[in-house]
Amino acid sequence: MKRSLLVGLLLFVSLVLVGCSFISFTESSRRDLAVSGFVLDENGEGVGGVVIEISPGGQAITNAEGGWEFGLARKGSKVSAEKSGFAFSSEAVVVTKTDQVISFLAIAITEEEEEDPAALIVAR
Repeated sequence: MKRSLLVGLLLFVSLVLVGCSFISFTESSRRDLAVSGFVLDENGEGVGGVVIEISPGGQAITNAEGGWEFGLARKGSKVSAEKSGFAFSSEAVVVTKTDQVISFLAIAITEEEEEDPAALIVAR
């Protein structure tokens, strides 16, 4: 009886330790990563008011100089830029590390090009 109680207790402690290790591993793989960058136009000027979408994660908005920062990204999050009247140089960039700098080139487009992306390809 004492032996089976001791074996049961050891098994219980082992399972608790393994469970704690698993929780610790999962939490460490979910650390928040800081990312930042700039959105510049074709003349190298910053573009303010651009919505930077970090998915999963959230959003950031560029300041008047085109800069943005976000501290809650995850490894593998996709970062994209969006603002009416502009097309952007890249569809989405994947977050791979903390302190990653992700910048976009904003190209001014007409209302027609914005409504019909095929017009953008033909016109450019």
